[in-house]
Amino acid sequence: RQTPSAARRLRAPDTGIPTPPQEWQDLARAFVDDCSTALWTPRARPALAWLKARGLTDDTIERAALGFNPESRDGLPVGVVIPWRVRGHLVAVKVRQSDAALARDPKAPKYKHRGGAGSPNDWLYNADALDAERAAVLVESELDALAIEQAAGDLVVAVATGGTGNARHVHWRARLALAEVALQSFDADDAGDKGAAFWCDLPNVARWRPERKDPGDMLRDDGALAVRRW
Repeated sequence: RQTPSAARRLRAPDTGIPTPPQEWQDLARAFVDDCSTALWTPRARPALAWLKARGLTDDTIERAALGFNPESRDGLPVGVVIPWRVRGHLVAVKVRQSDAALARDPKAPKYKHRGGAGSPNDWLYNADALDAERAAVLVESELDALAIEQAAGDLVVAVATGGTGNARHVHWRARLALAEVALQSFDADDAGDKGAAFWCDLPNVARWRPERKDPGDMLRDDGALAVRRW
C-alpha cells in the first residue's frame, strides 16, 4: 500500500526539463558503476580518506553511489564522482577535483559535470526526497546535502542546487513551495546570501545560514550533533 507522501510524489507533474537520452544514461551509468567500484580500491585511498575526513560514513557514501574517476576521460577530470538521479533517470554526473589538483591549478573549476540533455544546471540534487509533509533544506553542494541527510535525515530533507545560480526552474520552486517549511542554507558568504534571495521570496522559505561556511564543514569540524542542533 502506498503512503500518502509516496502517492503525492507519483502524481507530481513532469519537471519540464529534458531527460537525457537512454543511450547517454546507459553510458553514464556504466561510468558511475566503474567509479563506484574504483573508490574502494587502493588507488582511490586519498579520495576515500577525503570523503571520510568530511565526516561521511561508508553507508552514506554507498547510498549516494559516490565514486572515484582514476583518469581524465570524456572531459571529466580525476576526482570524486557524484551521480545525480531524478525519477529513476541518471540526469547528470559531476566530478569534484582533488584539493591537490586545485592547488596545482588555482584557476581550475572545483567541479566539472556532464548532462545528457539541456543543462545539468537545471536539475535539483535529491529532488525525489521532497515531501510536502517534511521540512526541506536547500544547500549548494551535494556533499552538504549528504552531510545533512546523514546527521538529520529523520528531521529534514536536504536538496542541493550545485551552485548559487543553478536549479532556478519553475518546477523546483513549485516543489519547494509545497514543503511545510524550507530553510535556504547556501554557504555563509556573500555569494550564498545573494543566491539565497532568489528562493527567499517564496512564503515558506527562510534564510538559515550555516554556522560555519557550509553544512559539510559543520559535520567535519563539529560533528553530527551540531548539525542536528543547527
